Formats: sequence, C-alpha cells, structure tokens
Amino acid sequence: GVCPIHAERGDLKGAIKNAKDFTGSRFSWADKHSHGSHVAGIIGGRQGNGIGIAGIANLCDLYIAKGLDDNGSGDDESIAKSIYWCVDEGCKVCSCSLGSQFDSPAISAAIDYGVGKGCLFVVAAGNSGDGISYPARLEKVISVGATTEDGTLAEFSCRGSEQDVACPGVRVLSCGANGGYVVMSGTSQSAPYAAAIFALAISAGVKFTGTADNARDWLRTVTVDTGPAGDDPFFGIGMFDVQKLLAAENPEPPKPPTTPVREEIIKLGPLPVDLVLHYPAKAGDIASVNVRPSG
Repeated sequence: GVCPIHAERGDLKGAIKNAKDFTGSRFSWADKHSHGSHVAGIIGGRQGNGIGIAGIANLCDLYIAKGLDDNGSGDDESIAKSIYWCVDEGCKVCSCSLGSQFDSPAISAAIDYGVGKGCLFVVAAGNSGDGISYPARLEKVISVGATTEDGTLAEFSCRGSEQDVACPGVRVLSCGANGGYVVMSGTSQSAPYAAAIFALAISAGVKFTGTADNARDWLRTVTVDTGPAGDDPFFGIGMFDVQKLLAAENPEPPKPPTTPVREEIIKLGPLPVDLVLHYPAKAGDIASVNVRPSG
C-alpha cells in the first residue's frame, strides 16, 4: 500500500494514478507500516515541491497494488491478483519487493501473463544473506541485490547465479506511513531503485519486450562490472554507471551531412599563393574565401 497523506498532499501527490487493495484490509490500500510508501517514494517521489525527497523516476505514473497485508505478510493469491491488476492497468515495469523460499505456481503464472503483455518484472533478491529468494530466482525476472554506501554488497543481501544487478539498499531515506519519512535497508529498497531506472530508460525511448533477457542485454550497456570479473553471484552483471546511463539517455546527435560546394581557384600572378573561393551549394548559404600556397 501507500500512505494516503503522501498520496494526497505529500511527496507522492500527482504520482499515483490508481491504487487497489487485494488483502481485504479495513484500511483499503493505505500503508500501515511504511514498506509500500518507502518503495513508492524511491521510484516516484516528486521533485521540486519543496518537501521531503525526490524519487529516481520522479515524473513517472505509479499504480499501487496492495498484495501484502497490514503486517507485511501476504499469500500467493493476493500477490498474484496484484500482479494481474498491474499488468491490466498497463504497467510496463512491475517492482516487487517481496520474496519467499518457495516457488509459487500462482505468482509464476501471473508473471508469465505480465511478460506476455510486455511488462518487465524487477524483484528483490531477498535479505537472508544466502540463496536468491522466489520469485527473484526465476529466469524471467530481473533479480536485484543490495549494496552499501561504499559500494560493497550488503551482508544481508541474497546472492546466487540468478543475480542480475545490484543497487543501493542500505540506509535509504524515503516516504513513510503517516506522512513522515523513514530510513530503511533491504533489497526491498534496491528493487525499486532498479525499477525506476528501467522506467527512465523507457521514457528515453528504450524498448523492452518484457523478457528478462532483453533487459539483461540493455543492462550490459549501462553497468560497470563489479566484484569478480564477469557475471557473478554477488553483483550479477554489475552496478549502474551514471555516465553510461546519461550517454544512453542523451545520445550525441548525428552530425549534419557536409554541404557540397563549388570550388574556384584564382591564380594571383607572381604571388606564391592562390585565392580559393567556395561557393554555396544553394541560395542563402554563405560563401567562404581561403588563401593557400600555390602548387
């Protein structure tokens, strides 16, 4: 869920296009323990409003599906319904800050449905410090681990061959329940960081098909290899590189074609130089004159 105060007059005002509860909570889609609000703020907290924080994709549209109850727990059916709803709402990136040690056929089927509709799933790797949790372990999603302030892998971050990328996940400040702000740590914070970058890429014209392999190909162009050389179980492909991201979103414009000109050489008699006239190829262009040694 998400904090109604932030949604109505705080850092998420204007960001949330729709919200729905799938847990049967008496508080509807309202967030009661800050987790959902924190994730939403990392992605889409508005910039320039004079308060709080700014999210990474701070002009994006957010669709809030409450699949975890007011205590932060959830069942497969509620989570699967949340995914179906997000996909049917037209979401292109689905950030999932949840996990289990067991695979869920219901959740996996919902993800398959989303991938088939072109939705990319970005999932928290887990916080147990051992193997990647589900659904982050699935090949069809992007698994995100957590890094510390100094760029090392967080001790709690799950690791394994399924890891795809690592993002900041320690002491992250974002929106909390009751209109406040809280500092939280976990791969739950790393996943929305990555999801927001994918959203920015889409806004810049990058085409994702929904398949994780397509997204991984793009990741290789905007990350820096971190940890052991090549894909590794700690950082996956690597960490996002700001300079590469900026270059990807703002490519150098193509140089205009050289305008053909007509050239005339005038011999200056005994002088050891020639006068070279460059006539414009079309009316309105400017002619130029050069002097060069005779030869």
